[in-house]
Amino acid sequence: MRQWISNLNVHEIKGLTIRDKQKIIKNDFEDEEAVLIKGIKNTWHFSIRTKKSIGFVNFVMTKKN
Repeated sequence: MRQWISNLNVHEIKGLTIRDKQKIIKNDFEDEEAVLIKGIKNTWHFSIRTKKSIGFVNFVMTKKN
């Protein structure tokens, strides 16, 4: 997830700002730990607080390191 957020283009997600991205990196995903979604392989869910609201993210691992 750290690699994902580092490479994320905030302009691709409505309502997400550069400041939100910096906050997520600074907090190191402390707002909420990612939870594995039952029944869906390599998929996790977590939420992030933004300046205006809350965002829900489903994170899918598509490539093994």
